[in-house]
Amino acid sequence: MDTTMELDDLKAALRTLDDRLDRQHALQLRTWRQGRLDRAQANLRTMRWTQFARIGGGLALMYLALPAWLDLWPHPLPVACGLLLHLYAIALCISGARTLWLIGGIDFAAPVLAIQRQLAGLRASYLRGSFWLGNAWWVLWAPMLGVVAAWQMPDWMPASAWDAPRAGRFLLLNMGLGAVAIAAVAIGMAAWRRRAPDSLRRFEDRSSPAIARARAALAELETYERD
Repeated sequence: MDTTMELDDLKAALRTLDDRLDRQHALQLRTWRQGRLDRAQANLRTMRWTQFARIGGGLALMYLALPAWLDLWPHPLPVACGLLLHLYAIALCISGARTLWLIGGIDFAAPVLAIQRQLAGLRASYLRGSFWLGNAWWVLWAPMLGVVAAWQMPDWMPASAWDAPRAGRFLLLNMGLGAVAIAAVAIGMAAWRRRAPDSLRRFEDRSSPAIARARAALAELETYERD
């Protein structure tokens, strides 16, 4: 009788110990999981500031292009330069706002795989926008010179100087060469993706470090939960 009671007590004690260990493991997992999620969120918070800076840069560029519109309106060359830079500035603002929207839409209470898919969408959108916005300067540097010239144009220079055929040829030639350069970069990136995708992925991670660190934190969490 006593032996039976002792065995029952031992079984109950073992069940209690198992329950405590399970609760402790679950608590440790939640704590560890929350730590990795907090780290991922912290990295994306720093990225938010860069996007606010991008939007601010777009607004500043709009202001910089104003003289080409307001002071030199009858002349097509400075107006074209101002228009191109205004369009680029709008693209900057849209890109920054879209990235902020994607960051804000990530649900960190969702399963890890769902968060990773959302991060992958953010990464693809950010890299695509950064590629085109960065390489656009192959074309835009010449219109930028025109806008800077509109700011720095001395009073003694007649506005008719903008109508000189040489100025238009300079703009078109350099924009054409810039378009060729953009096409060459795009082809080179496509070839890089086919031949050395891992190398390109590392390069892209260096171009978006906040997203890369957030993805690394989630990868650690996925591995821990899977094991």
